[in-house]
Amino acid sequence: MLCQLRGVAAETVIPLRLAGGAFHVWSQLPAASRCSLTAVRDALQAAFALDEYAAYEAFAARRLMPGESADVFLADLRRLAALFGGVPERALACAFVAGLPDSVRQMIRAGCRADGLDLSSVLARARAVLTDERLSAAAAAALSGALPITRLHVDGRECTVLIDTGSTDTIIYAPFCAQWRRRVVRVTTISGDDLKCSGIGSVTVEAPTGHRAALETLVVEERPLGVDMVLGVSGISALGGVTVLSPSVVRFCGAVCRAPPDIETPDFRVQFNAAARKWSVAWKWSDGIGPQCLTNAVPQYAVPPAARHEFETELDDWIEREWLVP
Repeated sequence: MLCQLRGVAAETVIPLRLAGGAFHVWSQLPAASRCSLTAVRDALQAAFALDEYAAYEAFAARRLMPGESADVFLADLRRLAALFGGVPERALACAFVAGLPDSVRQMIRAGCRADGLDLSSVLARARAVLTDERLSAAAAAALSGALPITRLHVDGRECTVLIDTGSTDTIIYAPFCAQWRRRVVRVTTISGDDLKCSGIGSVTVEAPTGHRAALETLVVEERPLGVDMVLGVSGISALGGVTVLSPSVVRFCGAVCRAPPDIETPDFRVQFNAAARKWSVAWKWSDGIGPQCLTNAVPQYAVPPAARHEFETELDDWIEREWLVP
């Protein structure tokens, strides 16, 4: 284009712009071919372009790189596709969406299913979502110097979590909660503002220590305070407590956990393993050894009518404490 604007023949400029192997390829061309843009382009592509098999592998493995714009990503997919014969626009749209970051991909997929978006609309939506993601990341980076922020796995996906000991509730950004139902819930923030929640859901959160907990969450459709999840006191307790040494140093399971239930009787001992969520029963045999195999075949003996109420009350208490899962 610059050559056209200045009225200069492009053929006379090309040798000045080539270097290394590209210049050697040009210099080996016949004199007539050196003056042909088409011949020079074909020679350079034959020497340096990917073959169709390598181009397809690169196309299938291509992902959006950090800091790369959606337009540049799509343009490179088009270039790679052209090297192995091209693909239909719908296939190109699928490859484009598949190469986006996980949280962005889920939002774009939902929009495509609901609205039947074409490639240009998918690109426009990806631009908007990526801009929002980067603004949220910048906000989280600004907060991380003042508030305790860490990274946890939520339903198997890593996300940014703000530790909030001033809130009882856990709040999560909708794309990170697969199981939730709509319900209008309003929460008052410490500043007195209303935070509108879109519904309630449940997630499994895993701390770096490996400790897991199933949490009930409030779901919002905009990132709360620029993070993916705000972990309240209920979630902190479920993960065994937390020690905040600095805004960037957060350690879980720092609190002393309640001792697991341990029932001791003259005939047997019952222990509950909180991590495995199961009971273990050990009988106390008179000889201290016991038989290798029990021969009893009664799963549960009948409860006398006089003790039925007390028995059922005890079962209800165990279920409420989550010692027994019906």
